[in-house]
Amino acid sequence: MLPASWTTGMSDITGSAAKPLHALTAAGISEGLTHGALRSADVVGALITRRQALDGSLDSFVSVFVSVFVSVFVSVSVSVSVFVSVFVSVFVSVFVSACDAAMAEAEEADKARKEGKHVGPLHGVPITIKESVDLRGHDSTLGIAARQNRPADGDAVLMAELRRLGNYLPGKDPNNPWSLDRTPDGSAAAVAAGLSPLGIGTDIGGSIRIPAHFCGIVGFKPTLDGWSNRGSNTAIRGQELVRSQIGTLSRSANDVQLLWRSVNTERMASGDPLVPPLPTTGLADLRGMTIGVADDDDFLPPAPSIRRAVREARAALEEAGPPW
Repeated sequence: MLPASWTTGMSDITGSAAKPLHALTAAGISEGLTHGALRSADVVGALITRRQALDGSLDSFVSVFVSVFVSVFVSVSVSVSVFVSVFVSVFVSVFVSACDAAMAEAEEADKARKEGKHVGPLHGVPITIKESVDLRGHDSTLGIAARQNRPADGDAVLMAELRRLGNYLPGKDPNNPWSLDRTPDGSAAAVAAGLSPLGIGTDIGGSIRIPAHFCGIVGFKPTLDGWSNRGSNTAIRGQELVRSQIGTLSRSANDVQLLWRSVNTERMASGDPLVPPLPTTGLADLRGMTIGVADDDDFLPPAPSIRRAVREARAALEEAGPPW
């Protein structure tokens, strides 16, 4: 039987409404951990409970891999490998939980925080990772049978940075949590269903933003090479004309900003020369800027609901006035 604390609700640090632990935002988890109102072990336990309850329907994880980091560039990790049979683009997966080991590492993170050894605001905050992004010792199959049993020799550059920031869980393409007969992206489904507060995905023409839209969450695609793509695999090697970009998904725009400001692009630039070594900044100052609005490109007419949302956003900006 699972400990009661794994499913206990509490007030979200970012609001007054009581929420179960799996529904807390990344910013709320971070603030709760920082102020001692939460333990990483309780958060991880609640997410494990949530995954066990829902993932048989969602199939949002191809493996379970939990790491909690107690000092810069030093990590203790536990992984459970799984065998994945691929038929065309359909995954049939079986995974074995590493709950006890994951809980032990979460408790180690709690201990590190208590001793003043935490490494930043995302220390102990879970993040789901798209299956195509390299994690040392794990396959990146892209749904291609020939790529099975070929584990990556090292982490993608962004994953190495995330090792410094917190703990993560890789995911794969599953069902939509709001309607099981509809499609999302793996990380989008896991985030929307409360299996993880943050997700890492990749996007060329919408593979982060469209699933985020389908699942009712926030999707963010950075400027090309704003985050390193080294170690993010594609089925078309050498593709340079229109490249995929790693980005993030969350249930809150504040969570996107938290992750964006936590990732050190200057450090990533040392592992990937395509990344501009520029310091990460917060929200842009919009004073004096003109905002252009288009609700139709006269080529592919948008759905009425999309056009309405754009017009409502325009009206809200006009009502707020500068600097918005």
